[in-house]
Amino acid sequence: MITSALKTTKYCKKPGFRFGTQSGISYIEVIIVMVFISIALVTLLNSFTIGVTSSVNSEYLSVAAQLAEYEMEQIKSDKAAHGYNYLVSSNYPQITDPENFSGFIRSVYIIEYSDSKVIKVSVAQNDIEEVALYSVFTNY
Repeated sequence: MITSALKTTKYCKKPGFRFGTQSGISYIEVIIVMVFISIALVTLLNSFTIGVTSSVNSEYLSVAAQLAEYEMEQIKSDKAAHGYNYLVSSNYPQITDPENFSGFIRSVYIIEYSDSKVIKVSVAQNDIEEVALYSVFTNY
């Protein structure tokens, strides 16, 4: 009888419960799964951040291109209205925040040759590389 009492102490008082036959998940397993999910979420959120940043940079590039194009069209209009000799650097100073777009700087560079002028309109902003348009004007 004593031996049968010792054998019953190996089992829990709940019916069907034995050591080594537990089912379910432990706290360690839950923590490991949470670590894997956290790593996956950080990676996913990082890719969203990169996507938003490149979207903003694309918008800045588009605005810079439009500002440069607008100024180049203004220069073409000035040549038609005032003539070839009006195209000098003093008539086109550097402008900060052109057309109320803050953070942008628009510059016009004029290189004179004997029979033509090369005009470069550049627009810069801190988050993007410079956007430049070139055009050649002649006195014809």
